[in-house]
Amino acid sequence: MVTPPTNQTIAERVRAAMVEANESEVTLADATDIPRTTLRRRLGGNSDWLTGELTAITSHLGIPLVELLADEPSVA
Repeated sequence: MVTPPTNQTIAERVRAAMVEANESEVTLADATDIPRTTLRRRLGGNSDWLTGELTAITSHLGIPLVELLADEPSVA
């Protein structure tokens, strides 16, 4: 059985993609038109991601959306 990723998991994946692309929080916020305070909350993992935000991020970073939203294996 698989479960959808949590906000925290998505945040970790976005942060990893940012590191891979050598992208700072400031430049990502500017490039995606996501306010820095909103992006900071999302990256903290305690706030729901909006589809438009994830689409803008993956488009800017050049990664497939599924890379952020892939299901996680459940621990049984």
